[in-house]
Amino acid sequence: MARRSDHDDRRRQLGRAVWRVVRSQGVSALTVRRVGQEAGWTSGAVQYYFASRNALLEYAFQLVQQQTLDRLAAVAETAGDEEAARTAFHQVLPSSDEVRAEAEVWFSFLGLALGDPGLREVGRKGQRIVIDAIAAAVGRSQRAGVISRDLDPQMVAVEGIALADGLCVNAMYHPVRLKEGDVVGLFDRWLAALR
Repeated sequence: MARRSDHDDRRRQLGRAVWRVVRSQGVSALTVRRVGQEAGWTSGAVQYYFASRNALLEYAFQLVQQQTLDRLAAVAETAGDEEAARTAFHQVLPSSDEVRAEAEVWFSFLGLALGDPGLREVGRKGQRIVIDAIAAAVGRSQRAGVISRDLDPQMVAVEGIALADGLCVNAMYHPVRLKEGDVVGLFDRWLAALR
């Protein structure tokens, strides 16, 4: 059991090393060798866990999605129905350093996924799970009377994620400088209009 746990931990270390390379040097700099250097490993050690660059990329892509899903699962268990949708949506807003870092990696991988069927499938499946998790939270808030029951929870989730993605792009490139709290305030105004 401990050996499997160690194996999983080492894979996560390498996945996070991929994120650091992507964030500091860009996707074009991503090689097995560079990831190994970032993690303090040899290329051979990296290849023991991942047979190819693509396998490493797919795992790192899944890992960034899993962090979002873990946060969504945690709030699903703790948030009351009235706050369920708001709390779930806040897990994908670029209002924290953690989500902004994830967004940089996520959008970098999305660019790669356009030309790679394996990565595209990883992205599609992950996005579907996020939409379903947020739609479930929207349904809870609808039952609590916070969001109109006339709205389709899946479409509310898609619309909210589209807004959150746009705010992530703004957080990365700053075409408009938003002050601290503007991201949450803007999103909450959109959500309040769904009553």
